[in-house]
Amino acid sequence: TAMGLRSKAGIPLPKSGIENILRNPFYYGMMKIKGHIYPHKHQPLISKDLFDKVQQVKAGYHKKPFQYAAKPFIFRGMIKCANCGCMISPELTKGKYIYYSCTNYKRAHKKRVYVSEAAILEPIEGLLKGIALSNETINDLTVELKKINEDKNHFHRQSIDGLRAEYDRIDKRISAMYDDKLDGSITSEMFDKKLKEYKERQSEINDQLQRHTDADGNFYLVANQVMSLAQRAYDIFSSKDTQINEKRAILNFVLQNCQLLGRNFTFSLKKPFDSIFSYNQAVNCTSEPQKTPILSTKSTQIEDGLCAKLRDLDSNQDKRIQSPLSYH
Repeated sequence: TAMGLRSKAGIPLPKSGIENILRNPFYYGMMKIKGHIYPHKHQPLISKDLFDKVQQVKAGYHKKPFQYAAKPFIFRGMIKCANCGCMISPELTKGKYIYYSCTNYKRAHKKRVYVSEAAILEPIEGLLKGIALSNETINDLTVELKKINEDKNHFHRQSIDGLRAEYDRIDKRISAMYDDKLDGSITSEMFDKKLKEYKERQSEINDQLQRHTDADGNFYLVANQVMSLAQRAYDIFSSKDTQINEKRAILNFVLQNCQLLGRNFTFSLKKPFDSIFSYNQAVNCTSEPQKTPILSTKSTQIEDGLCAKLRDLDSNQDKRIQSPLSYH
């Protein structure tokens, strides 16, 4: 309300009151009695999954996030020293030249080695060219991913039906248990124990139902976004209009395990870009013109990699990552 969160008496809740609300399991269907958790008969207001996420956020609340200086650098915080594991930090010299070197926090090096940003960018630009997919390959992969998406939706529908049926069976068991308790067939202790087990399972089922419900048509949409990024990553990255934070988002989306070994910059590709790069290399090494072999090993790896990437994506992704994906 406009008056804020208040008690029954109309008094604003203190921080301690809000703290008690956030850690109270009652809102997801359980109540605490003498240190023990029991299910109650009221309709849960939130899922157990949401309650657990709140506890995780609260646990990390007092950790002060690390803040970088105002000057943005493409590789700041992304590269580690291959020898000692310390971060590689950027330095601006003469107002225009950027060099990277190990912070040498562990005092593992007798002297610092400096590598120019231009030298680090050189293999990156070649790599981004190497993950570009042809229009023909994208069209063929889109057809295959459509089929995968249809199968996935069928799986979700079957899973939802199965979970709802299990939930209803548990409801019938709970109802039958009440009758057994009234008849004296089971003790109150046994009833409480089984009721707790059944309610916890129903809470798990509700969480699973929510996850299946949320997993809608985003699969096919995001797959196309990933392929669009692979196709245009170099053009976006090399454009003078692209901001540094957008370049960083692209690199974070594509690269992993970035290290500096002396003056040599090493890295690996995330899925599915590793398979896309290998596929393009194999195709370029073939002198004979060919139609994209969708059922070939390399192409199947691209599809598997896309599926893996989609499983890793979260609907709350940083907008800086989502933004480059929307270029068309």
